[in-house]
Amino acid sequence: MFEVFVFSFITALMITGFFILFVKISGIEKLLLETRKEKDE
Repeated sequence: MFEVFVFSFITALMITGFFILFVKISGIEKLLLETRKEKDE
């Protein structure tokens, strides 16, 4: 039973980590697009 808890905890951590990575990447892309627009003007 303890092993199942550890497995589910690690899985939750991985999902959270991937979600944070995705948000950071999409946020960086938005920042890059904003800086490109400023340079074009």
